[in-house]
Amino acid sequence: MDSFLRKMLHIISAIGTYLVLFGVIFLIQKYTLGILFSLNNKAYLNIPLDVLIFTPSTILLIKQFFEISSPYSSD
Repeated sequence: MDSFLRKMLHIISAIGTYLVLFGVIFLIQKYTLGILFSLNNKAYLNIPLDVLIFTPSTILLIKQFFEISSPYSSD
């Protein structure tokens, strides 16, 4: 397989994996902690409070506990 194509497939696969993982963790937080503490209905400077809290926490959870890889990596 062409090296450039393999690298592009690796990048697309890694980004897709990250986005799916981000979406799942974010939604779990939104529909558990957000409902439990009523964060879904509050805003700070016209930005929903759940977005301000759950976005950084989701990124930290992914960096701390997951290793993103793909079947196209050159490892």
